Amino acid sequence: MGRELKWLVEDEIIHQRYYETMTADEILEGTAEINPMINGSPRQMVHVVMQMDGVNTITKNVKKLADACMPLFNNKKIGWFIVYGDMNRFVRFLGESITQMFGVRYRAFDTLEESLDFLQTRDAELHIPEDLPV
Repeated sequence: MGRELKWLVEDEIIHQRYYETMTADEILEGTAEINPMINGSPRQMVHVVMQMDGVNTITKNVKKLADACMPLFNNKKIGWFIVYGDMNRFVRFLGESITQMFGVRYRAFDTLEESLDFLQTRDAELHIPEDLPV
């Protein structure tokens, strides 16, 4: 149980990582921290990448998950919401289902590098440093 939250690229890409368990309460706490970061950015669109390596338990109640994600996914400045890492098919399915409910741009990848490569093809204004450790 636990999570980390930081700017991967200041004002452009937020990185969040969950450990072991992902509960609706933890997602809601993360959303409460991410929204001010997004709203404080001068950019019109801020992307969120979420690392899922090590998550072995996730709330299976889709309504609770959707309710916890709603404040983030209703943010007009959210760009792409990307999850990456070693995750099972159920977690991928939940991500696809919930983001579709809110009309959020969503993709899942195996690595952070693939995620960032994808973002660069979708947002020409991104300034991802070449020396960014991935």
